[in-house]
Amino acid sequence: MTVSGDFANLRAVYDDLTDEVMRSHVQFLADHLANWFRTLDTTSEVAPIIQKLQSEIDFEPWKKELEVSIRLNRNLTWPKEPEKRLATQLLLFRSAAEAGNGELVAGWGWSFIPSSDPNINNSAHRFIDQVFRPMAAELRRLLERELATVPAADRSVPLNHNSQEYTETIEAADEVEKTIREANDFPDQEEKEQRAAAAIVCSRTSANNFASWTSGRRIAVRSSGCR
Repeated sequence: MTVSGDFANLRAVYDDLTDEVMRSHVQFLADHLANWFRTLDTTSEVAPIIQKLQSEIDFEPWKKELEVSIRLNRNLTWPKEPEKRLATQLLLFRSAAEAGNGELVAGWGWSFIPSSDPNINNSAHRFIDQVFRPMAAELRRLLERELATVPAADRSVPLNHNSQEYTETIEAADEVEKTIREANDFPDQEEKEQRAAAAIVCSRTSANNFASWTSGRRIAVRSSGCR
């Protein structure tokens, strides 16, 4: 999917596609990851940021170390520098998308996130929840910083992440996300993860839309489907 315009127009699509990855069954996970990356790679303002980020690490030696860690039952280790860690995680999920194999993600979940649950789909969900979800959130923040101006009507207005309204709204969304993850209790683990993911995306999207308006920026606001 190609997104025209600036990052303000990408936000809704980005959140939707991230949600689709998080809720995906392992059988369709590679397709959803591929769609997520395709959108980043074909959005004109975003693609150069992604390319620069990924170009600053040598992924193949790290991937070989990952394979050794799996064989020898070692812990998963990421680069210490935040942007290098983010780039490594991006390239790891990209490798699964390019291979068309969601079971790779399930294998990483099984190897690095111990559980008595042998279900391959749940193994994939564990890795997605613990690695992809925070990675996607971190990437979103990076893109917000890099694209610090957004069009408003026929002019550009600085995106003020330091405004009180923006800060208070995002902090409230963080608290909602924490509450949902701690209190969203369902007997079925897969149902719990799916409902929690959907509720969190609604909360995050609503918060960003509200923050955008209260900061004095008129951006494209979608109907999130939240109730």
